[in-house]
Amino acid sequence: MSIGISGVSQVGASTQYEAPAVKSSEDKLSKKAQDYLADLRSKYGDYDFIVANDSDDKKALVKQSTKSTSVVFSTSEMERMAKDEKYAAEKLKNVDTAVRVGNKIAEGQGVTYEKGGAQSSGLYSINKMSKADRSALVDQLKADMESRKSQLIDLVQKTLSGQVDSFGKASDENSIWRTLASGKFTVDAATKAQAQKDISEDGYWGVKQTSQRLFDFASALAGDDVDKMKEMQAAMEKGYKMATKAWGRELPSISKDTLDAANKLFDDYYRSKEAPKSAIEE
Repeated sequence: MSIGISGVSQVGASTQYEAPAVKSSEDKLSKKAQDYLADLRSKYGDYDFIVANDSDDKKALVKQSTKSTSVVFSTSEMERMAKDEKYAAEKLKNVDTAVRVGNKIAEGQGVTYEKGGAQSSGLYSINKMSKADRSALVDQLKADMESRKSQLIDLVQKTLSGQVDSFGKASDENSIWRTLASGKFTVDAATKAQAQKDISEDGYWGVKQTSQRLFDFASALAGDDVDKMKEMQAAMEKGYKMATKAWGRELPSISKDTLDAANKLFDDYYRSKEAPKSAIEE
């Protein structure tokens, strides 16, 4: 299961479903599963339930959706949900959790530690989620990242529009970053404005939101386990080095600032797990 919050406004108020232009695996469902899917779409009018397996183009299916939230289930998941009420309830609970937390992250609020009374409890909300809820959040974060990543690639393509030779050399993802790093391209006013918005202080690719997403990913994967959080932090550092290699030179300052901001979130988490000095003295 994966969940994507696309930010596309819902078109109309009808829950009637139209067959997608990109083929899904919906026609492989049994009659019982198809009826269950129709019922889901009726109950969750704001969600687009998509049936897709690994062989399907999930990104394209989500991209063509007109709903604000897309939920992708495999045929096996949908078949089991149609037969097993308990399993279905657990899946839908995970969907609701992922969408709720995802919307909070998308709004730039992030997920911070819970506070109780005059002092912080030191218990971070993501770390304290159940394993199932954290798994759902990881799915949502991945789907949202893929959606945003596709938007960025589209922006790059637009940026390089008309420069066939340059874009031809940037046919793969790493080459695109090298082309951008070279500075040998022009940008139209609309594209520049969108890029500036995206990397602004409160933008999706700005330091605040990006560092928070990195930490949220780590928290969702590690749970409330300090050692695993340290492993996640090391993986983040490795990812930064790999990105630097793909870029072909030192990353822009915004990337270094993002890494520093993410590391600070990790440091704050570690401090929250340390025993108070008074407790140690006792």
